[in-house]
Amino acid sequence: MKTKLFFEKAQKGVPPLKHWFMSPVGVVEPVEDSHAWQGVSMRPVSPKRSYGNGEGICFDFGEHAVGHVELELSLDGVDFDSPLFLRVLAAELPYEFRYRREEWTSWISQSWMQEDFVKYDVLPAKIRLPRRYAFRYLLVEVIATPNPIMFQRVRLRAESAAGRRLPPPPEGLSPVENQIWEVGVRTLRNCMQTVFEDGPKRDRRLWLGDLRLEALVNAVTYRNPRVVERSLYVLACAMEKDGIFPSCAYEGEMLGRHGAHAYEYPFLLPKILVEHIGFYQRRQVARDLYDTALFQFTRVEKDISKEGLLLVPPPQWSVIDQNRTMDKTVGTHCAYLYGLEAMAQLSDVLGKKDAPWLRKRAAWMRKTARAHWLQEDGFFATDRELGKGERTLASQIWAILGQVVTGEEARTLLKRSLEDASLVAPMSPYLQHFLLEACRLVGNEEALHQVIRSYWGAMLETGTTTFYEVFKEDDPFYSPYKQTWVNSACHAWSCTPVYFLA
Repeated sequence: MKTKLFFEKAQKGVPPLKHWFMSPVGVVEPVEDSHAWQGVSMRPVSPKRSYGNGEGICFDFGEHAVGHVELELSLDGVDFDSPLFLRVLAAELPYEFRYRREEWTSWISQSWMQEDFVKYDVLPAKIRLPRRYAFRYLLVEVIATPNPIMFQRVRLRAESAAGRRLPPPPEGLSPVENQIWEVGVRTLRNCMQTVFEDGPKRDRRLWLGDLRLEALVNAVTYRNPRVVERSLYVLACAMEKDGIFPSCAYEGEMLGRHGAHAYEYPFLLPKILVEHIGFYQRRQVARDLYDTALFQFTRVEKDISKEGLLLVPPPQWSVIDQNRTMDKTVGTHCAYLYGLEAMAQLSDVLGKKDAPWLRKRAAWMRKTARAHWLQEDGFFATDRELGKGERTLASQIWAILGQVVTGEEARTLLKRSLEDASLVAPMSPYLQHFLLEACRLVGNEEALHQVIRSYWGAMLETGTTTFYEVFKEDDPFYSPYKQTWVNSACHAWSCTPVYFLA
């Protein structure tokens, strides 16, 4: 019965999209530039009157946006005895113009590249390109045409559930923080569609981990609870009989289908629900999903050792960070503790009676984590022999968030962690968000703002107008997918400095 309820609410709760038109601010071309991020910059050029076979034009829309491209084309001539054949490449960053189909080696699908080949039989015409694009730059190349073509008008019909307007920053921010705010709220806006997408370029899906972070920023900016609730019901539609809450899900004609499963993501569900009540005083979605959220903590009992350690059974995997070789054992265990505490809070808020046993389990598993993973040097790692266990910033962050260490001990651990360059560093804004949470939990606002200014400020210096899926300042070409072309340059989990700045 509940599955039917989830479907009904997901189908009825689709938030309306708002639309606006954007026109290019100029015509540009990519050029090699050793001083630019990823070695490519865009140079302004003068547009030609018309474009024939083998020629192309690249439009700069001035900022990242999401929507459908409309072209108004005419002929520079009279004969039109064969179709017009175009190649279109929509790019978030200049580096994407180095893309070559024959050089693809990534393990994810090449079809995620925003490259299309289209034909038109009649000109002049007003054309709407078939796919929705997420981009700043639009390259249109003429593969074949009976006569040169003229671009009479080019525009983007942009769309978002949030609308065009970017919420203004609060007073008192520094100039850099004001810029970070603007780029952050644009990032959320462009990911905020009929659900909270992870990235509108790739893979346009609703992920539970991204949803939690987007919901935080939404609460202090656009304040649209409908998108949060609809996203939760879409995920709930994709639950199978095993009761595991999906890590990601599809919508539209694929409503009810889930994608890959991240082991620790379901532990975030009660955190989203209890925060949603706090932000909006809306309880119905939490009531509908309470039993489901609670089950996420009992279903993994088979993975908890007799000593009280949560150990992920292969081939299951945790996200924690976009570092696929990182030891995530401590992080996953502590993410479970983080979720247990949120579940206990949700139980209290809704007048349920599960909080005592949830907190009792959390206390036991905190002791066990400390006993097994706190090393002689004061850092958490999974090997008791000093120097052999991988020491990661992720483990220290999650030990703090899971309250394995508290008070002055947690403050000291965080301070030492930020000062120790030997710890394996985060490779994504997702883990950086939880570093900010740890800073706030221990009361270190100075460190919080320093992380925002240094990490997201470094992203600003690359010239971006939205924040990235992955970012390593010392490695412009880092990609968990083997090829930088397919990285997302507008990704939901990177917008959360806005929440802390608010």
